[in-house]
Amino acid sequence: MTKKNEECYRCGGIHGSENMKLHGYTICTTCRSKLGLLTDKTIKRHLKSFEKAKAIDPNKLTYEEEIRRRVEYLEKDYISKRIKLFHVLERLDLMIDHD
Repeated sequence: MTKKNEECYRCGGIHGSENMKLHGYTICTTCRSKLGLLTDKTIKRHLKSFEKAKAIDPNKLTYEEEIRRRVEYLEKDYISKRIKLFHVLERLDLMIDHD
C-alpha cells in the first residue's frame, strides 16, 4: 500500500512511491527498516514463551494481552505527555502576551 506525496513521519522525506502507510502513519522504506519490527519467527517464539509461562501460572497474561496492555500504557503515556507540553505552550503564550 503506497502513498505518494506524503511526508514520512520520522524524516519528513517525500519519496513518492517509496513511502507507505503503516498502521495509519506514512513512513519511507529507510525509516521503516530502522523501526526494528519483529519477524513472524520472533513473534512465534515470544508466543510460545508466553504460552509456557501461562501453563505454569494461569494468572500470567497471554502474549496478545501483554502487547495490548503495552499499547494501552503507551497511549495513556502519550496523552499525559501531550497534555503537559500543551500546558507549557499555553503558559508560554500567556507569559509572552503579558510581557
